[in-house]
Amino acid sequence: MGKMDKDILCISKNKLDIFEEHILVKANNSVGISTALSFWTKRGPAESDDSMLQIIPYVYLMDVERQNILIYTRTTSGGEGRLHNKISIGIGGHVDKETHVSHYGSRSEVEEDLVEYINLSSDAYREIKEEVGLRRKEISSLNHKYNIYITEPDVCKYHLGVVLEAITDIDTLEELSERPTDGE
Repeated sequence: MGKMDKDILCISKNKLDIFEEHILVKANNSVGISTALSFWTKRGPAESDDSMLQIIPYVYLMDVERQNILIYTRTTSGGEGRLHNKISIGIGGHVDKETHVSHYGSRSEVEEDLVEYINLSSDAYREIKEEVGLRRKEISSLNHKYNIYITEPDVCKYHLGVVLEAITDIDTLEELSERPTDGE
């Protein structure tokens, strides 16, 4: 299955004004979105459908003690051409249904919305590992900071960023800033 055939999490654009009310933050560093607001759809059509927004957990890595944030240049080996050679402070990607099917153990539970919320943290940790190789145990906390939606450039107007702060230590950030990324 190609990436454009994967099921991803979206919301209707006309629900943007109530999105914040449906973000759930739990004590175990878990951030999620209520299934009452979100829905699954194929990524391909969602990339150009103005009626919906794809939910993207977007994480910046920070060392709180020294107030340092990871900054890196997106490589041309990534699949998203609109981001090649761009400087980024964040790591992000789509909320993939398969991540949640493996977590809940049943496709029907996820498809029938038998879960109360979709855990965005699991997708954030997956992207961090894919993009920069940082393991979950190297992150002391993952905190929801805010949501971001902008309409320019085109790469942004179909996405709603759920911005998360991942706290790690300076040695890890220095090592990561020198490591090339192959992520999209």
